[in-house]
Amino acid sequence: METTGTHALLQLTEKTCGLCKTQGNTLRCSRCQVVYYCSREHQAEHLNAHKKSCSQVRKSRDALAAEEQKLRDMPADVLFAGDAFITCVGHFWGVIETRPYMRARSALIHALMAVESRESVQMQLEHGRDMLRLCRGDNVGIRVAVPGALLQLGRDQECYDFVKWYETTGQQGDYDWGDIEGPFLDVHDADVFEDADYVCHRFLSLCFGAGMLLVKTRLLLDLMDLQSSAVDSATRPTPAEGPRLRSSVIAKNEDILKRGDHTAAIGLLQDQVRTLYKALHSSNKYFWEALLAPEKHLHELPAYYSPGTLSEVQSMLKHFPGPSTTIQDRRLSSRSFRTLEPKSSAFYESSPFNIMPHFESGKRKARKCHSYAVQCGKGEPYDVVFRSKEY
Repeated sequence: METTGTHALLQLTEKTCGLCKTQGNTLRCSRCQVVYYCSREHQAEHLNAHKKSCSQVRKSRDALAAEEQKLRDMPADVLFAGDAFITCVGHFWGVIETRPYMRARSALIHALMAVESRESVQMQLEHGRDMLRLCRGDNVGIRVAVPGALLQLGRDQECYDFVKWYETTGQQGDYDWGDIEGPFLDVHDADVFEDADYVCHRFLSLCFGAGMLLVKTRLLLDLMDLQSSAVDSATRPTPAEGPRLRSSVIAKNEDILKRGDHTAAIGLLQDQVRTLYKALHSSNKYFWEALLAPEKHLHELPAYYSPGTLSEVQSMLKHFPGPSTTIQDRRLSSRSFRTLEPKSSAFYESSPFNIMPHFESGKRKARKCHSYAVQCGKGEPYDVVFRSKEY
């Protein structure tokens, strides 16, 4: 957790003990290299819970290293220019010899997703971004993992910029993906308060839409808390500590933090969140319902999927650990999660998807009332419930 002035910013912290969650540790797991411990005793105690994901990460890393060496050692010929990391940048996958390497790197990213640490998320992001550098066309589809990783790291502005580029320039029919000299992911410091109508189309990517929705939701909740804090401070004899912030955009903006009235911005963001919620439902009618029971879908690995299908949701859910964490902590018994590794409270607090859909009591079979309550922090409910019309 970072501190900005009198405001604490919720996000995954560095070098957190895999067992007790204390911070600032230096004893790192030598196998997976993305989990830290405060002592060898805690490392030994955490072994049974950690060894499966640890082993998978190590095996995936070794496989990637082997594929990289094969690619570097491959001699040049008429069809292959040699050293693909120099001659084929931007065009990986288009060169058949690079495909085993790209598959192995993608497998490492997915193995890392099973490890809940800031270092793991950071490594996922680094690999994902470099894969996009090597293959702009992203034939592997790794771009969908980037928004969730950025949000877990508290890099909301970068998440918004990333999604905006793909939903604007990336949607242009005449964009030349093969021109590595052309602009690529060049949106920086876009206005996160602007209308999100440009992403609300029929073929909206679930991960992009959900990423933008989370950016907007964090902004909304922080402004609501700041508004309440300003009212409370006016009646207190001594100033109170500011609210715990979720959005790094808010935390870094002194003008917003000092502003006393956020009514207009709150109304604007509420409309945008409603719009994005409906757009996600229109894009895939199974998405919100799947978040009610993610344990049914998290272990499904469809070989392929079509837009708008349940298989699409099952393929995308793993990029957002928040749904399972939210419901595990607040809705389901421990028995229901016998097959799922429990998430820590520290991981829960910074999970990117702390939005829990719900149905009105007694009306579940009568009609769908797509409502959702926004939750954050340690699962404390906020009085923000948006109800849309019956679909």
